[in-house]
Amino acid sequence: MSTWQAVRNNPAAICWSLVISTCVIMEGYDTALLGNFWAYPSSQKNLVTLSASQRRPKAATRFLRSGRLVLVRLQVSAPFLALS
Repeated sequence: MSTWQAVRNNPAAICWSLVISTCVIMEGYDTALLGNFWAYPSSQKNLVTLSASQRRPKAATRFLRSGRLVLVRLQVSAPFLALS
């Protein structure tokens, strides 16, 4: 089978391969760029402003964290405990 015949016979496999390759490349760029953006003074100033404005009391944070943990446990255990 020639290359062109393989391309014609398997377009879904080629598209899947392109999507996965693009995801891997973008993940590499993302990890490299975020560190560089955080080094800029304007980003540091915005980050400090956001973290200072989003402070919650410890009780609220603990309540939200507990709620999220319960939700995750239910989502993970539901398929195993579901009736067929």
